[in-house]
Amino acid sequence: MIGDFDDSANALWTLYGKEAKSHDEARIQTLKEDMDGTSQQISSIAPQVATPATPPPPFPTFKPSASDIHVNVFWFMALVFSLSAALFATLVQQWVRDYMHVFQRHDGLLKSARLRQYLYDG
Repeated sequence: MIGDFDDSANALWTLYGKEAKSHDEARIQTLKEDMDGTSQQISSIAPQVATPATPPPPFPTFKPSASDIHVNVFWFMALVFSLSAALFATLVQQWVRDYMHVFQRHDGLLKSARLRQYLYDG
């Protein structure tokens, strides 16, 4: 019984090995053909790239217009204001949590009111 299983497993692996080998050989042949075409294209382009006929024209000097500068300033200001608002909201939220934590420790309303008055008076 075990011998039959071993024989079928060996046959399966042998078949798999043959199929994988034929697939790999076909893939390698395709890659070789692709590389031959690529090398021919590169060899035809290389002389053109090696010696340019005319040098490229120089880049023009960049001078942004006043409206471009204004738009960029407004974008930057919007970024700063939004980040400031987010920071301020986070700090206020943290302060409220700390403030409420002080009063939530006491169960009685009278104790909480006295504590608030004490903190208000200083």
